[in-house]
Amino acid sequence: MNKNFNKISKNVLDQVDSLIGDSGMSKEEFIKNLIMTYGINSEANNYAEHLKGYDAYCDSFIG
Repeated sequence: MNKNFNKISKNVLDQVDSLIGDSGMSKEEFIKNLIMTYGINSEANNYAEHLKGYDAYCDSFIG
């Protein structure tokens, strides 16, 4: 993900990371399930490609 494009605050990202951890799913699986649950028609299968760097991106805040 592009850090310069991110408009989500660190606090919110931390909460999302906590929810993802509680779910027992990978970040990619969690986001894909949110997309399907809320009926967002945004080619959910392509999100895995966009989210490959999400782990490293989130880890940059922990660092």
